[in-house]
Amino acid sequence: MSQSALTWLYGLAGFGYIIAATYLPTLAAETLGNTRAGGWIWLVAGLAAMPSPILWAKANHRYGTAPMLTLNLLLQAIGAALPALWPTQAGLYLTAVLIGGTFMGTVTLVMPLARSLPLRPNHHPLAWIVAAYGLGQLAGPLLAGWLRHSSGSFALPCLIAGAALLLALPLVPAACGSRRSVSPPQP
Repeated sequence: MSQSALTWLYGLAGFGYIIAATYLPTLAAETLGNTRAGGWIWLVAGLAAMPSPILWAKANHRYGTAPMLTLNLLLQAIGAALPALWPTQAGLYLTAVLIGGTFMGTVTLVMPLARSLPLRPNHHPLAWIVAAYGLGQLAGPLLAGWLRHSSGSFALPCLIAGAALLLALPLVPAACGSRRSVSPPQP
């Protein structure tokens, strides 16, 4: 299992999901011409997020971390890019389901991997991995806001978010190592 692969993967995941998550209500208002639509779409994202950690944990236990992390990132990439590819009410609701149903799943799948990495004096892999996710979450909206301002559209930021999540896919084998699945430590 590679700490650098897991760190990059998680940073790209933070960058990719946050663009859609941050701007979903704005995307809805601009695409549909209705400011209240954003609230309903955001509600759908929240409802999709609620059961997702349990569902991803069960799937991880049954099918393994690498396949589930691959599926998770792929679904997230589709959800992040969808507003640019299918800018309709149905597309935005599907984005809400895909992003809401996966972003907490990424955390559910990655954190046990991060906790299983060996500790060394003055080096805590979990801290580096979480910092990468946080940096991605900071950089994503900043870049998306700037691109939207300069282009007048969220299409390019959505496509970049999807691409970032796709870039994380080749890192999955190294990030997961040879383990079938990693579960949280039992008390």
